[in-house]
Amino acid sequence: MLSVSVRRAITKVDNPEPGTILFIHYGPTDVLDGLIDSVIAVTTSHFGNTDAIRLSGAYFKRSDIQQDFSVFVAQQKDDLRQRGVMLVRNIEDVPARSARAFHTICDTQEPLVGRAIIYLTLDMAKAAGMHEPSNVSATAEAERFLQKLWGDSLEPAVLGPLITRLTDNVFRIV
Repeated sequence: MLSVSVRRAITKVDNPEPGTILFIHYGPTDVLDGLIDSVIAVTTSHFGNTDAIRLSGAYFKRSDIQQDFSVFVAQQKDDLRQRGVMLVRNIEDVPARSARAFHTICDTQEPLVGRAIIYLTLDMAKAAGMHEPSNVSATAEAERFLQKLWGDSLEPAVLGPLITRLTDNVFRIV
C-alpha cells in the first residue's frame, strides 16, 4: 500500500497529485526513525536525491503562520516543487489555525505542487495517552484524534476536508 501511494505521486505524469502519508505510532520512536529515514531515502531518490524538507509540529506554532497559514504555503511552495518531499514530525503539535495550510498542500484536486510526497507523523502516546493501537482501523483512529484535536477551532466545512486529506494513507507503526 505504501509503495502504491508513493508510486502514484511520483510517476503520474498526465495529472500529478501529491501523496499524503500519515504514520501513527505509540511512543518511542526508534523503529519509526529508522523507517522514516529509509522511506525518505528511497523517495528522494525519485526526486534527484534532493534533501527532504523536514519540519516539526512546533514549527507551526510561529505567530506569523498561526495568523495567516498562507505565509507557510508561500514559504514552502518553491522548496516543495524543487525537492518533492516534505516530512512533518509530530502533527499533534500543529495548532488548528496553522493546520489549515495542509488543506492547500495536500489537496489532490487542485494541488499546490503536483509531484510531491508529504509524510506526517502522529505520536498517539504523547497526544492522547495511547500506548498501543485501538481496535479500530488506523485511519479511523487518526480521524477521531484529529477531530478531537482541531474540532473546537475549525469549522466543519474546513475540518472535514482537511482530515480527509491528511488521512488518505494512514499506517500504524508498532
